[in-house]
Amino acid sequence: MEATKVLTDFSTNLAKADVNSYDKVMNDLSAKLKELAGKAKPEMASALNDLADTYSKFKIDATDPSSMQDAMTKATEGATKLGDACAK
Repeated sequence: MEATKVLTDFSTNLAKADVNSYDKVMNDLSAKLKELAGKAKPEMASALNDLADTYSKFKIDATDPSSMQDAMTKATEGATKLGDACAK
């Protein structure tokens, strides 16, 4: 599935990026997820759009570690919704 590749590529890109580039990597992921949503069936599109919105709102602040925890919680929730949509 294309979404899996996009998320795998995101993980690779995030691992290679420095903290100052995280926001760009997140925005790139958001754009790719929205593009996939435009091609998907309604339930899958909803999950992809929700996940894209979550990633587009991430603003990594190296001075505020709790911001990362909140971001990861939201990402996990979005990934769960995407997984549920894939299972149907």
